[in-house]
Amino acid sequence: MRFLDLEKRNNTLGEDIVCIGVGIQGSNIINKMRVHEKYMKSIVINTFESLEEIEDALNSAYIVFIVADSSMKIVIEVSTIIAQIAKERASLVISIVSISGGYIGRLVHEPIGYSLDKLKKESNSVITIYTGIRESTDRRYTYPIIGILGVLFSNGVNDFNLNFTDVHRIMKHKGKALVSRHEYKGVNAATKAVSNAITSLPINNVHLHKAKGFLVHFSACRDFLKTELTNAIDILHQKMDKNAEIIFGTSKDENINESTVSVIIIATGFEKE
Repeated sequence: MRFLDLEKRNNTLGEDIVCIGVGIQGSNIINKMRVHEKYMKSIVINTFESLEEIEDALNSAYIVFIVADSSMKIVIEVSTIIAQIAKERASLVISIVSISGGYIGRLVHEPIGYSLDKLKKESNSVITIYTGIRESTDRRYTYPIIGILGVLFSNGVNDFNLNFTDVHRIMKHKGKALVSRHEYKGVNAATKAVSNAITSLPINNVHLHKAKGFLVHFSACRDFLKTELTNAIDILHQKMDKNAEIIFGTSKDENINESTVSVIIIATGFEKE
């Protein structure tokens, strides 16, 4: 296993990553993520929190996740303030916001489009979670966090871990980022899981080759063979721009069914700065 290249003791890891839930939905998501508190600090913030409290919470953070529902202007404005504070501390800022589709979505989001633009400017990446898809919106909020925690902190003897520098390089691209998770059971599970995750990315009117970077997290109840990971990543290589970069890590997870591989793909940098 390749460890973090930062000189951090295990009892300080939870201070390196801060996950902040803003508003009701964001707070609910963060409360569900507390099972991962060994590796991150969870904070729930309402719209009346003082700046001093927020600043204190972000003092030692390398990565800051901000989870918010973009249907409320005040929630996005508070999220933008948090992103600005984190940015001033040189943290990697990843905002995760929900976007409603269709006519209702236009009614909700057009009046607060300016606020969302300001959040984008203060964030390294803004991962959009589209509502109205059959899979639980709450669950999809957690995928970027679980994927990044997985590539950084997995503990299996043969797991492949990334470091903060690797993650920062991919997630620093400005603009929209997308996330997808899929699992497949059977022969060539890793390849099939990646292929299905690519198909499931909610790219709408943008093309996958416009993404500047990809972070991929593989997990299974067994160790991975180098050849199966190579074949799986080759599927993504065929779809992406030749100048884009892929980084990936693996985790051994005994809770996953035998012969099953789960993959999370985060595609970043769909929009220019």
